[in-house]
Amino acid sequence: MIECTELLVLQEFDLEIDRLDEKIRQIREKASRMEADIQKEQELLDKKSALLKKIQLRKKGFETELGVASEKLKTLELKLRNVGVTPSAYVALEKEIATVKEQISDLETKVLEDMEKLETLEKDLTKGHKVLAGLRQHLEEVKKRQAGEIKALEEARDLAWTKRQQAGLKIPGDRLQVYEELRHLKKGRVIWDAETPGCPACGMSLPGGFLTPLIGRPVADHCPYCRALIRWTGLLDAIR
Repeated sequence: MIECTELLVLQEFDLEIDRLDEKIRQIREKASRMEADIQKEQELLDKKSALLKKIQLRKKGFETELGVASEKLKTLELKLRNVGVTPSAYVALEKEIATVKEQISDLETKVLEDMEKLETLEKDLTKGHKVLAGLRQHLEEVKKRQAGEIKALEEARDLAWTKRQQAGLKIPGDRLQVYEELRHLKKGRVIWDAETPGCPACGMSLPGGFLTPLIGRPVADHCPYCRALIRWTGLLDAIR
């Protein structure tokens, strides 16, 4: 068994420090999530920009092909109107003209389709950049507000830590060492109040022979299962 009155004071400071650390972590995590969302938006815009450039290049290629095909069509139509074209040559020219016209029609369709895609992408990019700018501005505002919140929490933590250190100086070394080792192991509460014959830390049933010596005394003992320090705060009848 271990006298726990002073250790309870120490634990309250530790739990307060834990609470402040968790609050600081949550605030910083919120900003990190916002930054991650902004990064995703930026990556999406980058992909759309790359696609825009790809379609622009493809459209330019189609337009070049369309210009070549249109010039070829003019040349063929001129040949077709020439005097002295033989019937067989005339038929061949007509077939070639029909093929070129089909190519021109196909290229015009592709150019129009790319124009529509570019228009949609340009609108999406314009909107996306505005949204991204708004998100970044909001993040900066949040960070400024959080900086003040974190500063206040860190000051409160430093004060709690100072008081914790002062409280630790009043505790005998062997008792403090037991607490510190459990604190390191349990990462949180070390001393648990039991009002029923069960360990509040691990849930295992505690025998009456373990609990009876704790009744009415400012002492705690190690749970035989999880090693947490247990002190009895319940009624005697709860043990029977």
